[in-house]
Amino acid sequence: MDIDERPPELHGHLCVLVGDDGAGKTSTLREIRALRPGWICTSLDPEDISLLPGLEFLGGGSAKHPRDYALAMKPYTRCLFLMTVIMLQEEYQILPGLQRGQVVVVDSYYYRLFAKELELNPRGAQLFAALPTCLTQPDLVVEVRVPLDTAFARKGGLTDLEYKGSDSLEGFKALQNAVRRRVAKLCAGVAFTRVNGEQSMADVAASVIDKVEQAVGV
Repeated sequence: MDIDERPPELHGHLCVLVGDDGAGKTSTLREIRALRPGWICTSLDPEDISLLPGLEFLGGGSAKHPRDYALAMKPYTRCLFLMTVIMLQEEYQILPGLQRGQVVVVDSYYYRLFAKELELNPRGAQLFAALPTCLTQPDLVVEVRVPLDTAFARKGGLTDLEYKGSDSLEGFKALQNAVRRRVAKLCAGVAFTRVNGEQSMADVAASVIDKVEQAVGV
């Protein structure tokens, strides 16, 4: 069977949430999902990737976040694994939703994973360079911004992919600031806006929804 290489006809809108670790992206996405059930809200969290085919080797793909598996992998394998999960999300969740004309909101998309690999795994990150050309360009990127001291306090403990140098506030800030800069470069050319992540979660979600609806005209 020949692989159909024609790009799908897309009628929906793709929006991406970005923000530091601890900014509240995951909680915001859950609120948006409840308030806009007709939208597709997805992330690489276990509850979402468990819906993806091709992850049976992870025991159904729902036990842990992909980053937790990636931490034990060699540099190139780690990047290839993360790229595979992103592409599964693209082809089996994002593109079908866009083809149906839905609004799709994605937590981080490839932006933060790529930025972190550039900082923490530069050798393997060479493989990531071609990935953006295979993915859909978002209509809007919304940053959920909180002070880094607040984000650090919310975490209550860091994984190896959330700091650089030491798992202290200083190490956390070092990586988050570096990732912010890299994400800004990766998002160049895409409409970008910001919401205050220190509001109540309901207000953060409402602010994001308002930004998305204004941008895409729904």
